[in-house]
Amino acid sequence: MIVAKRKPFNEIKESISGANKILVLGCGTCVAVCLAGGEKEVAILASQLRMALQLEGQNAHVDELTIGWKNA
Repeated sequence: MIVAKRKPFNEIKESISGANKILVLGCGTCVAVCLAGGEKEVAILASQLRMALQLEGQNAHVDELTIGWKNA
């Protein structure tokens, strides 16, 4: 059984502090089933980061990508 859990948003935000380019990368296989890192969750996290960084006046570029067996 595969179990995945996303880190708290504040922890993620702290880890990218000062970055100009950010890539939110997910997997469309295992963690997508757990609802922790598939395409939908990548899009949500990227959007959250864009909004939070914009509210803080940071000019960072956030890209998003989901990989999986169909992308191989």
